[in-house]
Amino acid sequence: MGTQRLSSIETKRFIFEPLSAFLKARDVSLANRTVINDIAVIAILGTRSIGKTTLLKQLYDTAPDVSEYLDLSVSIRDSKFEEYFAACKASGKTRILLDEVCKIDKEYEADFVKAVKDYVPHMTFIITGSTQAVVSALSSKICRGIDVELVPIMYAESLAWSLGSSVVNPESAVSNSTISLFEEYLRKGGIVTESLAVQPLSFLSGTVTDTLDSYRSHFSCLRGIDKQTLDNLLAYVVLCQYVFKCKNGSFCQIPSLEKEIRKALGDSYVLLRRICSDKEVRGMLTELCGVLTASGLALPLSVVTSDEISNELTYKGLVHIPQIDTDIPAIVFAYPWFISHFGITDDLLSEKHLGMWFENLVLYKLNKCYTFADKYRTPNQLGEIGSPGDELDALYTVRSLSSSRVCGVESKWRPRESISNIRIAGYVKLANRLGLDELALTSTTVNAEEFTTGKLDVPTKIYRCDLLVLGLEAEYMRLVKRNLSGRECMGSSKSVSEIMEELLW
Repeated sequence: MGTQRLSSIETKRFIFEPLSAFLKARDVSLANRTVINDIAVIAILGTRSIGKTTLLKQLYDTAPDVSEYLDLSVSIRDSKFEEYFAACKASGKTRILLDEVCKIDKEYEADFVKAVKDYVPHMTFIITGSTQAVVSALSSKICRGIDVELVPIMYAESLAWSLGSSVVNPESAVSNSTISLFEEYLRKGGIVTESLAVQPLSFLSGTVTDTLDSYRSHFSCLRGIDKQTLDNLLAYVVLCQYVFKCKNGSFCQIPSLEKEIRKALGDSYVLLRRICSDKEVRGMLTELCGVLTASGLALPLSVVTSDEISNELTYKGLVHIPQIDTDIPAIVFAYPWFISHFGITDDLLSEKHLGMWFENLVLYKLNKCYTFADKYRTPNQLGEIGSPGDELDALYTVRSLSSSRVCGVESKWRPRESISNIRIAGYVKLANRLGLDELALTSTTVNAEEFTTGKLDVPTKIYRCDLLVLGLEAEYMRLVKRNLSGRECMGSSKSVSEIMEELLW
């Protein structure tokens, strides 16, 4: 067993602070033989290179005398777990930080699970590994804790690191944020690399490819796809970013691309345009979407049935929910910067393309805060014949013990002066017709503005793009902390405007 201090990277993910506080409280609970909650095992989920190993080492360094870090890719992977944990207990270790638990041989998984269950009255376990699906499966077998996802770098984190701080503070982020800083985040994903030789976009490209490589042995569908076909399927996903099937069974079309991007794609562009309707590749694309969600590279969007809408949300219009198949809902690809892997540099991205990324980023953040969030589309926008219908970039549900509300967000990446009041009034009219409780819009110039047509409209406010994202991230961080405290968390009970009011005033 090691007792040396571990070297660690200076920057820290936001989850470091709440996890440190949790471990301290759990240590006190174990010393006093009291139970603060039922959480004894925390599984850290996430893609490769997202910071899981660094997080474990940083947690170790906060209390090395009572911590034990073990990389199971190079240490015990057989049936000696009981013996190992007994030695840890005898030496006064109360925090067991286990990396690469996905490397445990299948035949010894039951031994591992039993050993952990036997020692949770004496220790706290944090487990992680490069294959998210395997780590999550082990966590569910242990049944003594929770899963915590390490999401892609948040804007609040990127902003704090750029200012030389390792502590993520939403209030400080609001005062320091600018649209230009947020646009830089949109273009490059907020990655900070320790080596000047490793460029952020190259790092992100490696994150995606390394993660998929780690899944080849666990998903037979990936083993049957050659590299060129897999690259084409990935290119389709990253160009769409929001992926779903139309009513006719074909996948959604790639959004219109600028001439410079089509030129960079070369001959591949024609092929990519055919993927969505090619029957031979639909099955492979469906399976790939399943792998992307299982690995954390994509976020499955919530799906509700028409019965749930009728009975719980009292909202009759939201019945056409995009899906990929009965097992996979629509997805949002979490790493749009992977587009650089196909030779499309960030200088080729127009304001229109950034607007699409921003729209999907907001949808991603909403899904992390609410039990349901998805785009609103009318039937003809999902492949039925007809003229373009009404749409909203996101609908989400706000649930509390006593009520349930449905609210909307329209994500605009443009200055307020270029968004006409007539256009905004059209969204308000749609919100009224759908019976929404609230509508929020964004612009790149106005911090906060209340909009009204002078009628009995749905309450409507406009927020600056970067501030709205910071508000949703602040709420997500609050929900994660609540989850770590052992309190049941079923999503935020605050609407976007309520979140923003707390953040800005």
